[in-house]
Amino acid sequence: MNVYRIRYKAILPIHIGSGRKLGIINQTRYFIPATNIWGAISANLAQKDMEITTNYSLKPYQEARDFIKNNLIITNFYPVIENQVCLPKFKEEGFYYGQYPKYEFESLILDSYTSTALQMKTAEEGSLHEIEFLKNKVKGKDLEFEGYIGIKNDKIKEEHGDVKILYNENAFFLKEIIENISVGGERKYGFGRLSLSSQYPQQVEDIWKFQIEENKIIIGENKTTPFYINITNNFNKKFIGDIEPIVGRLWIDDALSGRAGSGQEVSKYGLCIVPSSLILEKIKIELNAFGIGFIID
Repeated sequence: MNVYRIRYKAILPIHIGSGRKLGIINQTRYFIPATNIWGAISANLAQKDMEITTNYSLKPYQEARDFIKNNLIITNFYPVIENQVCLPKFKEEGFYYGQYPKYEFESLILDSYTSTALQMKTAEEGSLHEIEFLKNKVKGKDLEFEGYIGIKNDKIKEEHGDVKILYNENAFFLKEIIENISVGGERKYGFGRLSLSSQYPQQVEDIWKFQIEENKIIIGENKTTPFYINITNNFNKKFIGDIEPIVGRLWIDDALSGRAGSGQEVSKYGLCIVPSSLILEKIKIELNAFGIGFIID
């Protein structure tokens, strides 16, 4: 598997739904989950394929999503401030994102806007809401997000120094597939646009200094995980941190069943250790395209 470091710059603010509300405030996650990246690059791949293929599938987007799911691994994407990746972690002093205490990180990266559905000088009771978002500018510079994508060796080829993805008997430049994407919520209001930063993608041998062995990621003893880690029924590893049930609503294009469009399919990824948790013993995980690691004994 070939692994590439990717950085995006935020063209517009980003809202990643967390499922949490504080009063009228819809809170955002502080990073971009791998599932959002998976959906965005799957859409790009399907569109590129339809541009040059006359006999494409009746379900081009579903096929592209399945291809990405079966042949790529994707990590979460974390904010980069002053060229430092802000991975979440606990310290004796409290919770940190990179070098920043949580309160300082939030003051740098978060903002919000308030809106309501209204007629002139009126608003329906209970319709007022506030959207928290990640700024696209921090300290006067574009906010970037860093993550990694791994691609199976038999699904890529190099041509004059450029990497191509092999899909449906076609070859597409990796950079074209990942270059411009939209993620998260409130996109109809202009949120969520990302553009690939210059000098990326970069082929690498590790993921945030975590060693890779035979396509598996090694998390050492007493190391903080930036990945979701699935908890199975026979889970017996020691860790300090939180857990979260990971559930997503997916876009499907099965018009024959009458279930087509956004959120028509619920996908359950199970109970997971969340990023920032401290793993107390060495483990080896196999990461999937949804950014979830499964422990390999």
